[in-house]
Amino acid sequence: MFKLLRPAVAGVAVALSLFLGAGALISRADAMAVVVFSPPMQSKPAPVSDERLATIADYDVIVFIDSSKSMSKTLSGTTKWTATPVANLPSDVSPDESRWQWCAEQTESLSKQLQRSLKAHAQDHLKVVLFNDRYKVYKDVDLSSVPNFFNNNRPGGNTNANDALKSQLRAYFAAREQNENVKPLLVAMITDGCPDDPLGLRQTIIDATKRMHSPDEIAITFLQVGVDPKATRYLRELDNDLVKARARYDIVTSKSFDQLDKSGLALALLDAVHK
Repeated sequence: MFKLLRPAVAGVAVALSLFLGAGALISRADAMAVVVFSPPMQSKPAPVSDERLATIADYDVIVFIDSSKSMSKTLSGTTKWTATPVANLPSDVSPDESRWQWCAEQTESLSKQLQRSLKAHAQDHLKVVLFNDRYKVYKDVDLSSVPNFFNNNRPGGNTNANDALKSQLRAYFAAREQNENVKPLLVAMITDGCPDDPLGLRQTIIDATKRMHSPDEIAITFLQVGVDPKATRYLRELDNDLVKARARYDIVTSKSFDQLDKSGLALALLDAVHK
């Protein structure tokens, strides 16, 4: 397990600072590169008690982080070569901050909260999946090794969320068949836009609900980073219309960027398991 150092200049990265351990690589990925950003304006999400956060210890948690090229855009959806602003960007967020950078800061904050609250439960590791065209799986990520994950990766490629999620759902059901005592699954999917195959991703989730034994067995929360109205509409459809599309259970929650910026990642995870 790597011990990561906090970047001197405020970080880089995508979402959920809980990774970058030397986990098992499921598929090949492009060489890593270092990206450095200037210090941004800080968001201040609502505090969450250690007691509430400790409930996460009852779940197997997988954090999916979108590392597609669009994550290098600013939170408003522009690039440094395009004209800026956008409506609906939270007032406490700099329009020049990249989506990747915002994720790095938020995930580092989350990892610190989880380290503190889960210490008594001997659960200070998580599984993290980084995805773009392909995906990499880090099976056992030390929460203290978060910041350099963002330092040592940069966004690139497309958004193949479907293959990444399908692989982990398949692994979960296989483990369940061998051991009925597996914990329920909590999935956090941090992304900035629509997946390459939106219908395929929806069907993957619907198919998973049909294999579930109870509505509490799997919870999936989509956390949107940045402003993208098309992505917001799609994620809301997953949140609100899954049963209409013949899912057995309603297992999806979603948060738009303004909601996520106010609540923070920790509360977003808790909202997913208390839907």
